[in-house]
Amino acid sequence: MVKDCHGRIKNAFVATIFTAYCDHYPLELSVEDFWVAIAQGVGIHLNENAEKFRHLLVSHEGKKMLVLPVDNLRIPELDRPAGGNKSVPAINWPEAVQQMCQMIRKDMKMDLTTLMTKRFSNTTSIEGTVFDCTMMDSVKSYYDYGFSLTCGIPQVTLRGSPADFQELIDRVQQLKLLFTDFHWWFDALLPNLEKLKESAEGKPDIDWWQKICHQDNSGSGVNLLLGWLATFVP
Repeated sequence: MVKDCHGRIKNAFVATIFTAYCDHYPLELSVEDFWVAIAQGVGIHLNENAEKFRHLLVSHEGKKMLVLPVDNLRIPELDRPAGGNKSVPAINWPEAVQQMCQMIRKDMKMDLTTLMTKRFSNTTSIEGTVFDCTMMDSVKSYYDYGFSLTCGIPQVTLRGSPADFQELIDRVQQLKLLFTDFHWWFDALLPNLEKLKESAEGKPDIDWWQKICHQDNSGSGVNLLLGWLATFVP
């Protein structure tokens, strides 16, 4: 029970109405406001009783990771909302969370997602996103969520003739003879210099280029420099 009109109420929906009542403010409410309050209540119940409802909702144990690629949802930096968090990638996040909800819907045993996120006649895009986020929060005991951006270089222009790259190789061979105690670095460089020469000859090894920063060519989530580029740093 709330005893003080100006007491701290964690539920924003209840706090808004209660404040309007106590301070005589006019109030505007929508069907979406009531639905979010109900959906959040369902989410609290689900998360507090996750194991009780697990067999009805999902087929897996523990938490399943859902990862949504969002490269096609990038937006130009100029279109980023003013005052937004610049550390967060410029992504169409409302569309991203809606697509994540569709991944949840396809993975769950019953279609709770449609029931929880279906829009009403005048639901705004912001309210719809709130529906989607509420759904994601409601089943967070069963899922972890990830949004992936592919790292990579779309195009490389390599300047220098095949003869230039052969001379580069020859110079490294001479340095190897001069600095014999440093041969291990030159030995690591030479195979990659040969690949560069092949590229200059019009025979690029695409798989090798894709591993420039990473040991495989998946291209996503690179936090450490593990590809052949690292050989250029002794």
